[in-house]
Amino acid sequence: MPIRTLVLTCLCICARAQETPAVADAAADLRGPALGEVRDANGKPWLAAEVVLVSRPLPHDANAGEVDRVVAKVDERGRFRASILRGRPYTAWAWGDVGADGRPASAVVDRVFAQQPIVLKQERVLKARDVVLDHPDRWEGFTFRVRVVDATWNRDVHWLDVNDGRARLPWLVSKAADVELFAVRDGVLNPILSEPVDATRAEVRIQVPEHQRVTCIATDETREPLVGAPVFRSLGDVMHRVGAIDATGKLVIDVGSDPKRQRFDTFVLADTGAMGVFSRVQSLARDDVPAGAAPDDLLCRLRQEWRVVHAIFLDDGGRPLANLEVWYSGTTVNSRTRSSAASFCTSRRTDANGTIQLPGALQGGWVNAHVLLGERDLAALPVAWRAGLTPIVFAPLAAARGSGIKEDPYVVSLRDLCPVELTFVGPGRTAVPNVEVALGTLRSGVYAGWPRRNGSGAFTDERGRIRLLVPGAQHLGLSARADLRMLVRAFETTPGRVTAEPATVTFELPAPAGIRGRLVDAAGVAVHDSVVQVTCGGEAAPRWKYEIDPPSVLEAPGNALRVLLPEDQKELRALAYLFGTQVATDAEGRFAVPLPPVAIPGLMLFNSRRGDRVIYDSRNVTWTGETIDDFEWTIRR
Repeated sequence: MPIRTLVLTCLCICARAQETPAVADAAADLRGPALGEVRDANGKPWLAAEVVLVSRPLPHDANAGEVDRVVAKVDERGRFRASILRGRPYTAWAWGDVGADGRPASAVVDRVFAQQPIVLKQERVLKARDVVLDHPDRWEGFTFRVRVVDATWNRDVHWLDVNDGRARLPWLVSKAADVELFAVRDGVLNPILSEPVDATRAEVRIQVPEHQRVTCIATDETREPLVGAPVFRSLGDVMHRVGAIDATGKLVIDVGSDPKRQRFDTFVLADTGAMGVFSRVQSLARDDVPAGAAPDDLLCRLRQEWRVVHAIFLDDGGRPLANLEVWYSGTTVNSRTRSSAASFCTSRRTDANGTIQLPGALQGGWVNAHVLLGERDLAALPVAWRAGLTPIVFAPLAAARGSGIKEDPYVVSLRDLCPVELTFVGPGRTAVPNVEVALGTLRSGVYAGWPRRNGSGAFTDERGRIRLLVPGAQHLGLSARADLRMLVRAFETTPGRVTAEPATVTFELPAPAGIRGRLVDAAGVAVHDSVVQVTCGGEAAPRWKYEIDPPSVLEAPGNALRVLLPEDQKELRALAYLFGTQVATDAEGRFAVPLPPVAIPGLMLFNSRRGDRVIYDSRNVTWTGETIDDFEWTIRR
C-alpha cells in the first residue's frame, strides 16, 4: 500500500474511533471530520497552505440556503482536519500566502464528504485581477456594485463596491465565473448585465450599457391597475425588488440598453398572490398596446387564477418552527402575449409563529415547496434522524393537513415526515459513490419535483448512501443515475416515527444504458454550446419491470418504506417524468444521455443553447431499452 494511502486510511480510522462514544451535546453528531493532506508542487508537505471547504443545500443556487464555509490550517506533516456537516457534499481547495506573482493554489475537489480522505496538491497560481467599468458616466447619479459568482460546484459568492470605475476581484478558484453589475440609487439595486470572467486576462472589462428608463404597466385582465404591487427584476439566480406599481398602474425603472439581448425577467406580485411576468410592448398585438407606450416599455395583464399558499410548520411537539427557510418555484403569467409564462424560484422564511405565505401557486393546484435546513434546524430534529441528513426536506406540503387557504392553512408537523436512508450498489454489492438522486411526488394534485435551479439532484457519499427527510404516508418517485446507469423506482412511506431510525433500502443500479450521440449543425460542424434534454412524450407510460415489496413491509415497527409499482395511470406518468435529464455537449458536440433499461414509448430529445430557455430543435427516438451508440443529430439553428 502506498505511504500516502496508508496515512489517509489511518487518519480516517482514527477519526471514526474517536467519534464512537455517545456525545451529550445535541448538535455534536451533525459534524464529522474532513481530513487529508496538502502537498506543494514538489510533493512535500505544504505547510503555508490553508484549506477551504464550502457547501450549500442547493450547490448551484448561490442565493438560497445557509452556506457552510470552513477554513482549516495544515499541520507540520502537511495534514489537515476540519469539522464539516455530515451528509453534505463540499467543494474544497487549498491555497497559500499571496506573493508577487499571485496566490498559489491547488485544483478544486468537489463532492467531499465527512470522513472521506482527500489529497490537495499545489499546481497553479491565481492571478490578482480587477474588474474595470468602461463608460460608467452613462449612469450619472448612480453608484455601482458587483456580484461575483465563482462557478465552483458549490457556488462561492462575493459582493464588491466599485470605486472610480474599478474593483479588485476576489481570488477565483474555478475555471469560470460570472460578474453581475448593478447600478445603485436610493438603496435600489438595478441589475444591468452579467458577464463571464475571462480567465486569461488580467482585467475584466465591462462595457456599461447606455442608461434607459422604461415604464412597467401592470393591470389585471379588466385593466384595473395593480396599485402597490412590488416589481422584481431577475439576474442570475436572484430576484431584485426595484419598486412598486403606482396609482396609475405604472412604475418607471432604470435599465441598461441590451445589445446582447440578455434574458432579464421582470415580475409583478399582486396582493392576491398572483405573480405575472412583463413582456415588451413591441411584442404585443397592436390592439393591446397601451396609449403612449414606447416599444421598450413593459406590460403585464395579470391572470388571477394564481393565489397565495398559507402554511404552518410545527415540530414534533406541536411548537412553531420559526425562521425556517422554504424554497419554492412556480410559474408566472401574462394573458396578452405569445410568451405568456415564465418560471421563477425564490425562498422565504417562516415567522415567529411558524407561518408562511407562498405566492404564485396555481388555484386548486400545488406549490413546489421544500425546506432548506440550517444547522440550527438540523440540531432541533429528533436525535434518531439528524446525523448525516441531507439539508433539504423534500415536498413537506404533500403530507400536510388543511387546504392552504388563510382560513385553513396547510399544517406540517415533523410527525408528517419520514426519514429514509437509501444505499446504491453495483455488481457484487459494491457501493457506488456520487449517485445523483432526485425525487418527485406521484399523486395527482400534489406534484412536486426536486428543487433545482439549472443544477442537479442530491448526491450519495463515498459509501453510496444518502439520508433524506420526505413526506410520510405518500407515494414518491425516485430517479438515481451514475454515468449511464439509471434507476427509476416508486415507493411508499409510513408516517414519521420520531424515536425510530430512518427507513433503509438498498438499490442495485442497472447496467449502463442510454444514448451516445453527436450534435452538429447543417454544415456538419460540432455544436459545443448546447444542452440535450430527454423527456417522455405522449400518454403511454414506460413498461416498468422491477420487483415490488408486499404491503406488509409498512407494518414493521419504526419508519419504513416499500417499493411499489403504481396502478394509477397518472402516477405512472408522473414516474415517467423522473428520468428526464439534461446533459451538455462537449467540444466535439458529443453527449451521453442515461436512460432506464426498459422500453419507453414517445421518447423525445430537445436541444437548446447552454443557459437559454428556448428550445431550438427536437427529435423523436425509438427507445427499446438497448443502448444507442451512434446517434447523430443535425439540428436547426
